[in-house]
Amino acid sequence: MILKDIGRTFPHESLFKSFCGFGQTCMFNILKAYASYDSDIGYCQGMNFIVGTLLMHLSEEKAFWTFVSIMFEKNWRELFKEGTPKLTKLLQSLKIKLKIKCPEVYNHLKSEGIEMTVFAKYFLTFFMCEQDIELGVRVLDSFLCFGEDEILEIINTALLLERKKILGLKYEELFMFCAKELGKRCLDAIKGNIVHVNEIDEDYTML
Repeated sequence: MILKDIGRTFPHESLFKSFCGFGQTCMFNILKAYASYDSDIGYCQGMNFIVGTLLMHLSEEKAFWTFVSIMFEKNWRELFKEGTPKLTKLLQSLKIKLKIKCPEVYNHLKSEGIEMTVFAKYFLTFFMCEQDIELGVRVLDSFLCFGEDEILEIINTALLLERKKILGLKYEELFMFCAKELGKRCLDAIKGNIVHVNEIDEDYTML
């Protein structure tokens, strides 16, 4: 599975373009080493995007130990455990935040049958699944500095910023927007510094 996923990780980046080239080899080495290092979790899809981003900025050895730090010190390995208890908790927190901060969007998602699980991949990959390097790096940087609450803020803020569009979409378009387009729009929510939801609360309540 590792080899298959590596070929789909940032294929347009020069570092990873060549099959079994330097970049892909480094990524394979790190993911294989981590699977042995943390045998309880092993390798899971999503890890490849995180490691790929680290390799664009760090040596193979430093990228490996940074990844280990993310997984253990930041407790991110809990997302990949069987049953995904941490992911379930994060999605529940997102649901509560959205319900409080933007009930219109929350109610519209609910009425159209859109579950919070549509946002799961953003947590698992730090938005890097969208192949947007700038977005992924900014999210990862924010996570390393401020923790998992920043990811909740980024998604919540993006939903607030896109509320007018969201309220006009029906199920199929809404699902695709949340699963694909929202990830790209999140960059607007974190340019410069993170735009916290409470900074636009006043604007929202005036609408």
